[in-house]
Amino acid sequence: MLGSVASVRTQPREDARIAGKIPIGTPVTFLGTTSDLDVNGKNMCPMTGKSDGNEWICVRSNELVVGYAEYWGGWIAADLLGREAPRVPELIVWYDKTPKANLAERRRLAERASALDPLSSDAQERLLGVLAEIPDLRAQAAAKRSFAAYQARQADAARRGDNLIFSFRGGFLEPIAEMKAGRVVLRNFDQQVNHDYRNRGHFYNLYSGGQRIGVVATETQFDCIVKVCPVGTLVRAITDSNAPKASVGLATNFSLRQRDGPAPTLTQTQTAQLLEMAQAWTKSSGLSAKPKKLFLQHIKQGAHRATLAVGQIAQDGRVVLIGSWVMGSMNQAHYGGPDDFYESLLIVAEQQQNGAFRPAPGSGSIADHGCAYFDHADLDGDGTDEIVLRCNQLEGQYGYRVLKRVGGRWGTGDGDPRH
Repeated sequence: MLGSVASVRTQPREDARIAGKIPIGTPVTFLGTTSDLDVNGKNMCPMTGKSDGNEWICVRSNELVVGYAEYWGGWIAADLLGREAPRVPELIVWYDKTPKANLAERRRLAERASALDPLSSDAQERLLGVLAEIPDLRAQAAAKRSFAAYQARQADAARRGDNLIFSFRGGFLEPIAEMKAGRVVLRNFDQQVNHDYRNRGHFYNLYSGGQRIGVVATETQFDCIVKVCPVGTLVRAITDSNAPKASVGLATNFSLRQRDGPAPTLTQTQTAQLLEMAQAWTKSSGLSAKPKKLFLQHIKQGAHRATLAVGQIAQDGRVVLIGSWVMGSMNQAHYGGPDDFYESLLIVAEQQQNGAFRPAPGSGSIADHGCAYFDHADLDGDGTDEIVLRCNQLEGQYGYRVLKRVGGRWGTGDGDPRH
C-alpha cells in the first residue's frame, strides 16, 4: 500500500462508506478489479450498482483477522497500491529530485515518508518545510503535534472507558482482558463496537518482562458499524532509547505499578536450575515413551520453541523462574502426521526466603494443554507478576490465559479465554 493512509470502502465509488483506513506499507492481497472479481473477492467486496468510473481494486489484509479463515478488506483506489513497499530513503531522494515549484508532489512524498517513519528527522524536516511553503499552517501545526507525540513516547494522558490489557505481537495489538474491581478478567471484545483502540492516534504503554519499555501507537482506523472489525489492529512500537527491542509484550491503556530498581535477569545458575527441574518433571511424568524421549532431548538442547524468563514474586525482591516448552504439532496430533503428538510443559519455580528455588505446586502441568509462556507483568499491582500464556488450538486458532498466584498456588484467572 503506497498512500500515507488509504481509505478502504464498501463499494467501488468515492461516495461509498469508508470501512477503515490503513497506513502506508500495509501488505494486502489483490483479489480483483471491478471487471474481473472472482467469487471469493465478491464475498469480501460486494458491488451494488456500477463503479464510478475510477479504477478500484478489491484487497484483503491477511494480518487483520476477523474470524476463523476470515480477513478484513474492501475496495481501495488502484493508485494507492504497489507491488513493493515504499521505503523512507527512496521517498526522500524522490522528494529532493522533484522541482521546488511542484509543491503538491513534494507534499505527497513528504507525507508518505513521515507516515512510514514519524521519527525520521529527514521526513519531518521536509514535510514541515513544504507545508510552510504552500502555505498550509493548519496542516503544519497538526504535523508538529503528531511528531511531538511520537517523540514523547507517553501514553494518552486522558481517556475514557475500561482499563484494558492487550497482547502485542509482531506489530499487531489485540485486546485480551480488562482490569475489573482490581482483578484481571479475560473477555471477548465486540467486533461491531468502535472501541478507542480501533481509532488512529492513540498511545498505550508497552511492557516486556514486567518493565515499561515505551509505547505503541495505533495507526489504523476502523468503523465497526460499517463493517465488522478485525480482532485487533496494526500498531507501531516506539521503545525508549535505553530499553530493549521487543517483538512481543503486553500493552495497557493505564499505567502498571513499576518495581523498584532494575528488572531481574535470568542468571546462568538459574537457567541450569530451570532445565534440571524440567527434566526431572518429564522423567517422572505420565507422558508416553516417544514424547518423553523427545522432550528430554528438547530441554537439553535448548530448542527454539523454549522460553525462559524471570519475574517478581514478592515486593521483598524474591523472584519466580518461568520455563516453557512446546513439542509437536496440534494439527498433526489431531489429524495424524509425523508429529502425532502435541505437548506443552510449564515450570514455575519460586524463590524461597533462603534464596533457593522450589517448583510451585502443579509445575509441569499448571497451564492448559497447548499453552505456552507469552509474557509476564504485575497487572493488578499486588507485587507479584501475573504470567500470560498464549494457547494454540486447531487450525491456527488461539486464545490467552492469565496465571495468578493466590494463596501460594498458581491458577488461571477469571473470564473467557477464547479469541
